Amino acid sequence: MAIIINYRSKKTIVWDENLTLKELLEKSTIEAVDLEYANLYQADLGGVNLSYANLSNTFLARACFYSSKLRFTEFKKSDLRGTKFLHADLRGADFSHADLEGAYFWDADIRGSNLEGANLKRANLEGSDFRGANFYRADLTGAYLEGANFTGADLRETDIQDTKLEKIIIDDGTYDNEGNIKIYVIASRRSFHESADTKGAKLDGVDLSYTDLIKQNFEGADLSGADLTGADLSYANLKGADLKCTNLEDTNFKEANLEGTIIDDGTYDEEANLRTYVLL
Repeated sequence: MAIIINYRSKKTIVWDENLTLKELLEKSTIEAVDLEYANLYQADLGGVNLSYANLSNTFLARACFYSSKLRFTEFKKSDLRGTKFLHADLRGADFSHADLEGAYFWDADIRGSNLEGANLKRANLEGSDFRGANFYRADLTGAYLEGANFTGADLRETDIQDTKLEKIIIDDGTYDNEGNIKIYVIASRRSFHESADTKGAKLDGVDLSYTDLIKQNFEGADLSGADLTGADLSYANLKGADLKCTNLEDTNFKEANLEGTIIDDGTYDEEANLRTYVLL
């Protein structure tokens, strides 16, 4: 037998060991339960209402929250590796500094949530709604973001190396005036915002194929291993940029500044429209 304490009302739930945690929560009328520091590895909590609950510092790796209600739930610093949040209602949830590596958020509603400093490496965020969410200094390396909505989200200093950005929705409110976010894709038009500052940006491995990059400033940027197939870099500044192992098939470099650009033999084909090749 165990006791769960409601951290707001201080009421308690007596946990009958014959019930699973999911059955217990489904039967209980108590709200905002406190499960901080609990070990809930692989717990099945699908469809459960845990809105306003405290799940901070909790071990929830590979747990399942399929279609669960988790509005304003606290997951601060929790271990959520591989956890499934498919179709979940996570509006206003707090994931700050949580470990969400490999987590699944497919088609989840995460509007206004806090993911500051969260580890989202290789997470699947496909089709999820992150409008107004806070991703400040979050790590999205290798994450799958296709079709996700980031309108009004704070993506300052977010790491998005090797991230799949196809059809994501981002508006002018997603970055600050200093251009701390590295990539700008506006309303799935695959174009950078004209005021985006990508000078010295770390963009290795990103997919910028068929993107409008006219007059973009990539001076000193790391674009090694990136996909620039069909991209328009006419009049762009690539002075000192690293283009090693970059795919430049059908890339347009008309009047681009390529002074000191680092390019190797594997970065272009013989028909690519590139004026100058500066080798290591």
